[in-house]
This record gives sequence, C-alpha cells and structure tokens, in this order.
Amino acid sequence: MGSICLPVPGVGLFVTVSKEKWDKGKDIIKRWHKRVIDDKDRTLPFKELEKDMGYLVHLSRTYPAMFPYFRGFYNLMNGWQSQRDDEGWKMTMREWKARLELFEDFDVEEAVESTLSGKKRGRKGKPKTQPEKIVAVPRLQEDIFALTRLFSQSTPSERLIQGTAISEARYGFGDAFKAGFRASWARTGGINTGWVFGARTKPKIRPTGENSKIWWTP
Repeated sequence: MGSICLPVPGVGLFVTVSKEKWDKGKDIIKRWHKRVIDDKDRTLPFKELEKDMGYLVHLSRTYPAMFPYFRGFYNLMNGWQSQRDDEGWKMTMREWKARLELFEDFDVEEAVESTLSGKKRGRKGKPKTQPEKIVAVPRLQEDIFALTRLFSQSTPSERLIQGTAISEARYGFGDAFKAGFRASWARTGGINTGWVFGARTKPKIRPTGENSKIWWTP
C-alpha cells in the first residue's frame, strides 16, 4: 500500500508515507477546498473527482482516520443515480415509492420495476451512463474541512501501529445496583486508582435508628 515503516526505540513502530505522496494528497484536498468552499462551485466534474478519490482512498490505507470523511464525496459521486435523496443517501424502496408518488401522471410501479431492472443489469457488469457534471451535496463542505485539518501539517503524519507499552484508561463509581456492586477510589496523591467489583452474596442487616438497611458483603 506504499507505506513506510519507522521503528522508534522505546516507543514503537510507526507508519507514514513519502513527502511526495503527502504533498499530492494535500494538493488534491486544497484544490477541492478552493473549488467547493472558496469559489462555491456547486457543479463538479465527475471524472476528476473519481480520479482524485482513488488516490485519497490509497492514502487512507496508511491513515484510516481519513475514511469517515469520504462519505460526502461518495454521496456526491452516487447522488445522480436513482433511489437517492437530495443529499446523496440511498433511499429504501418505500421511501423511493413515496417520492415518486409526489409526481403527477407518473407510473410508480413502472419506475420501480425500471430501478430493479437497472440493478440487475449492473450486477451483470453492464456500466451505467455516468454524467459529466454532478451537483455538490450539503455534507461535502464539512468533510473537506475535516480532511484539510488532517493534512494541515507540512510533513507527513506518523501513525503508531504497535507500541512498546500499553496504557489503559478506566473510570468508575461507587454504587450498589441489583445483583452486583462496584466501588472505586483514588489513592494518596490521586495518581493510582483502586477498584473492586463483583456479585453480592450474603446480606447483613445493620440497624440504623428505627429503620434497618441491608448491607451486602462480597
């Protein structure tokens, strides 16, 4: 996948990419940032976007944090197809029928059958006609902002894939609920934390004034 491994003694193993690959990905994001956000262009070229997304997907193999922010691009690239809403999300067949029923003199059953037939043809490998231009979806701007932030530094980011030490974060509370118990506390200095948990076993009655409470012992 074109990643570079960087062992750091006492820390762990990192992966990164070359400066050339990093700059190319950064330039792609900058170009779409200028076109969509700065110039507010709402009609975008399909083939150029498809090519650029192919390279960004390649980079995401090294940086998986990029992947969630591809959704706006995917919705944009597929929004022209049938059974898609205004934001590019795929609709259920029930939602698709409801939308078609809004149009007068429109044969809903015929349109649904045409949609299903198109899916079958697609599975057989017959390509659909792709448009030259596609209309931007609302989420696209937010995803471009996020990708711009991820590629904000001038040098390639390094991602830790295997460390020499393991850290564990824990949180807790003191509570007695149903069949189990839990308690947590901070030791002197507030650095180390102790905890105990388990199942209740033997109930003990401890009187307090006129009333009595049940105290459970592990």
